[in-house]
Amino acid sequence: QCLCDMNTMILCRSVQISQVLLNLLNNAIDGICDLPEKWIQLRVEAELDKIKFSVMDSGHGIEPDILAKIFTPFFTTKGVGKGSGLGLSISKEILEMHHGTLIYDEHAPHTCFVLSIPKKQ
Repeated sequence: QCLCDMNTMILCRSVQISQVLLNLLNNAIDGICDLPEKWIQLRVEAELDKIKFSVMDSGHGIEPDILAKIFTPFFTTKGVGKGSGLGLSISKEILEMHHGTLIYDEHAPHTCFVLSIPKKQ
């Protein structure tokens, strides 16, 4: 379900924003692979001056002690050979270069990351 006009444009480096979304989707896939209920929801919302993307999965959220470290370079909860621990830190840096934000939504009922990017840089 898309909550914005499909003609909404964002002035950005599209390859970089695609990389962020792909990283969030890959993390969601990794996070739900062992759960009995598996789903991922991507929501897009257009606001007056920005676009918000939410990637939510059927996971039960991130523990507070892990949450404090998730944007730290080289921190990972994945097994050896499964991840470098750079995905979220690079994604956050890309969004900041676009004057946007990448946050973990602690109030969501499931695991959810929200990226927000201005329509114009």
